[in-house]
Amino acid sequence: MYYARALYQEGTELSDEIILPSVLFQQLIQQFDHESVLYVNLINTENNVHYMVTLTSSHREDTIMVPSWILDIIGQSDDPIYEIEKADSDLPVAQRIVITPLDSRAFDMDLTTYFELAFMNLHSIQEQITIQMNLFDFPLFAHVSKVEPAPCCRIVQGEVQVEFVNVFSNEVNEVDEIPERPPTPVPSSEERAQQVRDSWRKRF
Repeated sequence: MYYARALYQEGTELSDEIILPSVLFQQLIQQFDHESVLYVNLINTENNVHYMVTLTSSHREDTIMVPSWILDIIGQSDDPIYEIEKADSDLPVAQRIVITPLDSRAFDMDLTTYFELAFMNLHSIQEQITIQMNLFDFPLFAHVSKVEPAPCCRIVQGEVQVEFVNVFSNEVNEVDEIPERPPTPVPSSEERAQQVRDSWRKRF
């Protein structure tokens, strides 16, 4: 069991990547066999709420570094204790996401472009959560109302249908498609796993 400390995202970026104490990182990475994304569940033992995140690297402190928006979802108090366990990575790829912005100002901008940028550093998406993104000079809250074909899906490079529900007008929704992202070198599953292992070895 470990304590967690918040990592604050900059700009519009969201991330589900966490940084672990080196001993815990070493124990967990041995459980993965050449996987492209190292999925784990971060569990708040106080309320038994968990969220799926990904491993990136380790440090020599005794705390888990977690993006603040994820801690907001699973809960935090004065002395919360957290556990980490390997997650089921056999998830379907997200094909449709329904998002309800909770601020009318969101509909004065190009939502498709904005959310494409915001989701660049997410490896998975889960429905019935509320996320916060920083839109220039004010925070934007949005509720992920629906994820298909399953309540929790992987996010991969390519197209996904995104439906924006406008509760501030008579329009039921607006439907757009996130266009395919510019070509980016994507390491194979073996290369990704090896990069993480190499990063860990350099620290010892």
